[in-house]
Amino acid sequence: VVAADDKVSIKIGDGPDNSVVLSLDGQKFITLSEGQTVNIKRSKYDTTIIKTTNLGFYDILRHKFHNA
Repeated sequence: VVAADDKVSIKIGDGPDNSVVLSLDGQKFITLSEGQTVNIKRSKYDTTIIKTTNLGFYDILRHKFHNA
């Protein structure tokens, strides 16, 4: 957990398998190679999450497993 105004940098090092696949929200995949850096910071954009049910995450998960 980091503060909202912290910045995180991840540099791809060298090694036997020095390529990495970065997945962004499970939608976009980017192959990174040795020496490349990923910089992560807070977006200037906000989003609103809409809750459509009173059930929590674990309630929904329990329901799905019971009906499987």
